[in-house]
Amino acid sequence: MDAFDFRERLAREFEQRRQKNRRYSVRAFALLLGDDHSTVSQVLRGRRQPRLNTVLRWARNLDMAEEEAAIYLAAESARSAARAGADQGRLNRVWDAIRLAADPAHLKILRLLRTPGFRTDSRWIARHAEVSVDQVNMAFDRLLRFGLIEAGPSGQWKDIQDLGLATELEFQSLVVARMRERAREAALDAGAWE
Repeated sequence: MDAFDFRERLAREFEQRRQKNRRYSVRAFALLLGDDHSTVSQVLRGRRQPRLNTVLRWARNLDMAEEEAAIYLAAESARSAARAGADQGRLNRVWDAIRLAADPAHLKILRLLRTPGFRTDSRWIARHAEVSVDQVNMAFDRLLRFGLIEAGPSGQWKDIQDLGLATELEFQSLVVARMRERAREAALDAGAWE
């Protein structure tokens, strides 16, 4: 299961609506999304990839937060670029941005930086953030690469932009802005989600 797969997000949304009303149909869901039932059915079954403008329209019709929609758009854009043979290094930077926005471990680490007695020990951070040591190490690496934290010469970490005080939505908004920059760098179709 891919956490950034728009088709899976649609399938979960459709299933939630069916649980509330067993007679809820793909036709009703398609009407909500503003598309024909055949297209929606094919996307739900994985037989068709949604276009970026379709992802954007459907996300809006489902009242998704802009940040959540941007993550799905970036993921679909990266998949399209990968199928078209785009530069893998650039695509990896886009995927990093998507993970940064979607994985709460990053914000947990930034918040922990502000706690008295903070230690730069991965096990200590993992225990207090309630994530695995591997997640801490990958999140730390990503936060460094995105210029959100610094590691000083004596080993101390610093939250450069005071994001430890940010709400989850503010954090995601900043990351989405950075993600758009990365998508432009990767020459992906970022225009669909601006």
